[in-house]
Amino acid sequence: MMFDFQRKSYGKPTQDARRTTLSKSTRYIKTMLMGTSLVARNFISLLGSNFIVQGLRFLTVALLARRLGNELFGVYNYLILLASYGFTIVEFGLKNLAIREFAQKRGSGQFLGQIFKLRLIFSGMAGIAVILFAKQAFPAGEFLQGATYFALSLVVDVFLVDFLVIAQERLALQAWSNMAHALTLFLGSYFLVHSPQDFLLTSEIFFVSHIVWVGLLFVSAKPLDKNNGTSSQTSMAVLVTAALPFFIAQILGGFQYSMDLLLLGQFHYQSWLGDYSAAIKILSIPLGVINALVMAIQPKLARESHNLNSPEMQTVVVNSTCLIAVILAPTIIISWLFGEQLVFWLFGSQFIQSGQLLRPLSLALSLFCLGLAPMHGLFVSFRSRTMIKIASANFSVSLITVFIILILGKPQWVPWGMLIVQGFYLISAWRPYGFGIGFMADEFYFLALPLCLLAIPLLAPSALPAWFKFLMATAGYLSGLTYAKIWRKPWFISVLSRSS
Repeated sequence: MMFDFQRKSYGKPTQDARRTTLSKSTRYIKTMLMGTSLVARNFISLLGSNFIVQGLRFLTVALLARRLGNELFGVYNYLILLASYGFTIVEFGLKNLAIREFAQKRGSGQFLGQIFKLRLIFSGMAGIAVILFAKQAFPAGEFLQGATYFALSLVVDVFLVDFLVIAQERLALQAWSNMAHALTLFLGSYFLVHSPQDFLLTSEIFFVSHIVWVGLLFVSAKPLDKNNGTSSQTSMAVLVTAALPFFIAQILGGFQYSMDLLLLGQFHYQSWLGDYSAAIKILSIPLGVINALVMAIQPKLARESHNLNSPEMQTVVVNSTCLIAVILAPTIIISWLFGEQLVFWLFGSQFIQSGQLLRPLSLALSLFCLGLAPMHGLFVSFRSRTMIKIASANFSVSLITVFIILILGKPQWVPWGMLIVQGFYLISAWRPYGFGIGFMADEFYFLALPLCLLAIPLLAPSALPAWFKFLMATAGYLSGLTYAKIWRKPWFISVLSRSS
């Protein structure tokens, strides 16, 4: 037997015995890791780093919310939103094009240089747009200098080469750079920002953190470029033409997802920005985990994207969406049961209104995330007409819905309006595929059991403190998942299975 050397000795295990046990354990761990697919290892790397990144970002958000106050915290997040739109303009869909070229060994240094030139042009346009939108939202101009730093960060983004590490499926490099970015932002906020008077410093810290993030990726990913051949698409006009559908779909999709916060600022509902931003930041935790999963399966989607209706594509899209549903289910329940308590614990009493916004926003986020896998399948399949058609329709529905609500002067209806918008988006994302998503009986039991345990706090006495009920819900859900894994092999395991 494996441990007979311990049974034959009635004393303490010898040094040789301990070495033998250690070597066997080491071999077992190595065998287990080597048997894990590249998709699974990428997902584990991104998921592990994502927990660290999201933890640091959330500590930063909670710190800034308490030190800046409700109104300035909302302004800060609004400027970040404008910068994210600017980043989409700088990227211009070139990332998806570059992933395809480098993954298929057709990228080159000349191809990379053309991307940098285009991005530099787009960064100037995006920076001007950020400043103009900030000026429109805050006509007094008191935040114009801060908006300028956010605009300058877009120039730094010109040299972001994350597409290289994604194409080579070496996502650990991306994970390390993301952690460095989040750590820089947290340390700068913790040591330099102490009161609302330090608001400008938040913009400067954001700018410096972008330099750290982009710089690390550029230095670490540059050697990967040497392994690729010669690209035929080196003309800037050809690149713009090829990337334009991705840009249109991404910019319209970004507006569609965050139309609520954008129009709240443009309609000068400045007092709502802080509470709305706090609710969105709480929901960014599960969204970050889901984005890590989608990023891990993106190369697999690209390999199967030649036929959207193939059984292989169906397996990846459906099973990954079912896994996303497992992540989203506790998000919805916790948001409805502990919304106010979560906001109070993390942001303080001045953001207490965010608890009411958190409930409908959690439903809207869930509908959005359930459409991520099929939409990424369309992105990597280069179905330009379908992407633009879906993005345009969703953008129109989002704009009309939120615009009408704010014209009526009912900002409290905006989260419910976004629920309608994301429902339309979900239907649109799945329509191009010839199949739907459903649960078999054993799959339903796998999902239902932990959810029932998650609802245990509903039966708990009202005298128990909220933090204890929250721990009960978390422990019940994790216990349910563990038991279900032993009782029935998880049906979503094919998402992380060894790829052919």
